[in-house]
Amino acid sequence: MSVPPGLNDDATTVDDVTGLQPAPLPEAPPPPGIGRYRLVARLGAGAMGVVWSATDPQLERKVAIKVVHPRLASSPDASIRMLREARAMAKLSHRAVVTVHDAGEVDGRLFLAMELIDGETLTARLRRPDLARPEAWRARLALVLEAGRGLAAAHAAGVLHRDFKPDNVLVDHAGRVAVGDFGLAALGETAGMRPSRAEIARAGFGGSLTMTGALLGTPAYMSPQQLEGEPADERGDQFAFCVTAFEALYGTKPFPVAERGLDALAALAAAATAGVLAEPPGATAVPAAVREVLRRGLAASPAARWPDMATLLAALDTASGLRARRRRRGVLVAATLGLVALAAGAGAYLNAGDRAPSRPPEKRPLYRVPGESVVALGPDGESIAVGFDHIDVHEKGRATPWTLALPAEAQRVFSLELDADTVHYATQMGGERKTWRFREASPPEPSVVLAPSLWVARFAEGDLYVNGHGPEMTQLSYVVHGQARVVWPFHFEDTHMIAVSPDRQKFVFVAESPSPLSHRVVVLTPDGRVHPYASRANLTAVAWLDDHTLALARNTLVNPSIFSIDLATPEPFVETTLYEQASGWFMRLVARDGRLIFVDGNPITRVRVFGGDATLPATHDYEAAKVAAELGWVGADELLVWNHTTHRVARTSEAGARRDTGIALASEPANATLSGNLLIVTLRSKDGRDVEAYDLTTGIRRWQIVGGLHAVRCTEDRGPPCVAILADSEGGELVALDPETGALGAVRAQVPVADDVAVRADGHLLVVGTFAGVRELDAAGLPVRTLGTALSTLRSVAIAADGSVVVAGTIHGTTYAVGRIVGGLYRPVVTTETELLLLARPSPDAKAIAVIGRTFSTELAELVRP
Repeated sequence: MSVPPGLNDDATTVDDVTGLQPAPLPEAPPPPGIGRYRLVARLGAGAMGVVWSATDPQLERKVAIKVVHPRLASSPDASIRMLREARAMAKLSHRAVVTVHDAGEVDGRLFLAMELIDGETLTARLRRPDLARPEAWRARLALVLEAGRGLAAAHAAGVLHRDFKPDNVLVDHAGRVAVGDFGLAALGETAGMRPSRAEIARAGFGGSLTMTGALLGTPAYMSPQQLEGEPADERGDQFAFCVTAFEALYGTKPFPVAERGLDALAALAAAATAGVLAEPPGATAVPAAVREVLRRGLAASPAARWPDMATLLAALDTASGLRARRRRRGVLVAATLGLVALAAGAGAYLNAGDRAPSRPPEKRPLYRVPGESVVALGPDGESIAVGFDHIDVHEKGRATPWTLALPAEAQRVFSLELDADTVHYATQMGGERKTWRFREASPPEPSVVLAPSLWVARFAEGDLYVNGHGPEMTQLSYVVHGQARVVWPFHFEDTHMIAVSPDRQKFVFVAESPSPLSHRVVVLTPDGRVHPYASRANLTAVAWLDDHTLALARNTLVNPSIFSIDLATPEPFVETTLYEQASGWFMRLVARDGRLIFVDGNPITRVRVFGGDATLPATHDYEAAKVAAELGWVGADELLVWNHTTHRVARTSEAGARRDTGIALASEPANATLSGNLLIVTLRSKDGRDVEAYDLTTGIRRWQIVGGLHAVRCTEDRGPPCVAILADSEGGELVALDPETGALGAVRAQVPVADDVAVRADGHLLVVGTFAGVRELDAAGLPVRTLGTALSTLRSVAIAADGSVVVAGTIHGTTYAVGRIVGGLYRPVVTTETELLLLARPSPDAKAIAVIGRTFSTELAELVRP
């Protein structure tokens, strides 16, 4: 059974302490959907609302939707509470915490979209016959401890739960435990939120979900302070956790009371204050040391409880003997693996020479991270640092990470390294290397900086910095004691394309290349020497497996892979595939001490049509399950679209009409143009880009060019003459192309490496690429002017029928935009911090712009041998 967070089959029963139940709320008729979500089945109802299983067509996943009761939704603070819940849970990225995806209001209905857990509540799991046996107490405690780790992670993120109990903990069929229903999470207490004692005396509450009102929570799991109406804190959650653990181990609550109704409140408070724990019914195998750990967590005074959840969990781990059992099991596993390694004569997960492993490596998910996260491994490979808008250090055996909050003006982490007890990092708005000694909880210390620069990594005797000199070139500098020893003039975009070898005597740099294979792998040494190696296509990340072996990520949406090359062998280097999956996007690689981890992004691509300026909203949002790319307009409101599941191209309109063209594209389109009845499309392939031309009437392919071209564009995307960006020279060479045959003609112009080109009716070319602004060239290929934009990187350009120029690209960091240049002035159309905007094409009447956007659902994963 799929169970939503905080809701089970008993969700509408009376409270087991008070005997009170809230008055029934009016039931809304089952709607077909809410927002973009399509409701599938009603899972249950509680005091807050109704929960449905649903589908999210945009991201192609199942979710649980909590729809608040209409009467509550009309309450002034209902939306505040819902958004507080969403913010609280969205801050958390932990295996033991239910993920919240979205929250909002549609037609007066408040809703919360969250992860759909296929399983049952902890309450139900503990009632299973195999767990109900007295000798199964360790298994019961292990489930509770995992839930406690989720609660500890919430506390580390500054989030309180305030209603922790078994009904708000879920266990899926694979055994994963996750804490949900943070609807009462307090992101900050205010005096107006605290109920008076008179209000508490009048409070009505019940069920396993919580009512709005003066008293928030479930009384049987509340600390004395919460029962008295005092503001909740982390040690209130600790008290509720210990009640849950006590109940799981002994089958009874620690402070049972005979009173019912409102009298139970006073009785509960008195029993908890007295601190006399209930005796276990009959004999118990639970060690007395475990009971004493829980006794401290159930102390009446918060000061007498454990300092924090992490300390409590460690004490329970030790008292129960679970830690020792894991240690013995780990020693046995390590010994077994050691024997296997000796027998195989291999190192970590790579076999020597060309000996193939008996089974390929597998991906083991670790935890969710933001898509633009920077990741580092500690020297022993056991600790992991993750940086985005804050830095977390995850250590083996520690329930919660060490966390460093960064000032808002820092934007995000740019580069990151991890030593045994020190983090080295730089942020986008603070270029110097800073050191943070996380065990000492001391503030970060800045180092010497070569300004204006961004620190990249420690290298040899000094550091690597990246610093810009003009819009067309960026330099990498090797700096020792504040002085630059060597400067390499390479275009540099992000740290996932550079890695320092374990001995710190060389670093690899993946440079963009105009060649058919797209990227050059370059190794540099402290003496300034540059060692160019073979090019590879579609590279997105690099790491050193050892001092001469590289791991590289290749992404094409279809069949992305991680492979290695040994630089110690003669060229041409032989690729060894380490891992491949059907779809995805490998965004970052990190290796150390025989361990390889990576950020695995599940890309979701969709098409939206926007109005012509920022004052108009999106006029149409195509379903991601049916449309993954737009290829251009064939009418005022008819768009050519590509389905990544069927690989088919169709004509579609905003009204929903769709006609198949008979064209099937085997891989993802990167660019497209039209010439009369011909669709000329550039496809991403394993070895670079291929160009194919199709007849829109018959669906027949007319011609194909394998490699050698980066993109093709025809005049105003309607007909000849056409221009191709040649990708087999050291510069961006623009050549004429015959759309009927695919034959290449004379060179039209020479420009720096180009990403896209648009052809105007007067023969002028508009080019964007690794340079600032939009370069306009006349029919002879001579520069006319440069059109300025607010974008730092431009990847797409098109000419609208009204003469305006439409561009798409990056403003800075993870902020992406589409805009129009009208009369020489840039005007924004859409700006987003969550979606990479790839291709923008104006409609024939210039009143709308079709945009391809890509988001990523990302997690940190490890490559392991099965």
